[in-house]
Amino acid sequence: MKNILFVCTGNTCRSPMAEKIFNAICSNRKLPYTAKSAGICTVTGLPISANSFCVIKEMGVKDLSFASASIDDVSLSEIDYFGAMTDEHADVLAQVYGIDRNRIFVFNVADPYGGSLQRYEQCGNEILEKVEEFLEFLGEENDDN
Repeated sequence: MKNILFVCTGNTCRSPMAEKIFNAICSNRKLPYTAKSAGICTVTGLPISANSFCVIKEMGVKDLSFASASIDDVSLSEIDYFGAMTDEHADVLAQVYGIDRNRIFVFNVADPYGGSLQRYEQCGNEILEKVEEFLEFLGEENDDN
């Protein structure tokens, strides 16, 4: 099983949606991946945002439990690949945490924080598309899957 970490700023909107969507797809397709998420500027224990919760629930995600995690509370040595929500998050992973760029897939999804439910739905759909691209990236990187 390969471990994935999705990273954004506050770990209450984008990266939790990516985590939950990714895990639901992997579970349905019986793929050998499991994901968590973390924020580079947050504290551990915050709930997912209400609009993010609504979006993943509407998408049919069954596991809706969530609490935020600070990236400093994650054992990065146990992570095989990273999904960064922006280039800036990828830069932090590489420059601050020493993560090899070849292990980082950049989503480039704008932060919906404080936006309307429609904005969160748009973000969720963008994340879903990027998750599919990320799975293709993982398949290419791991020929043994």
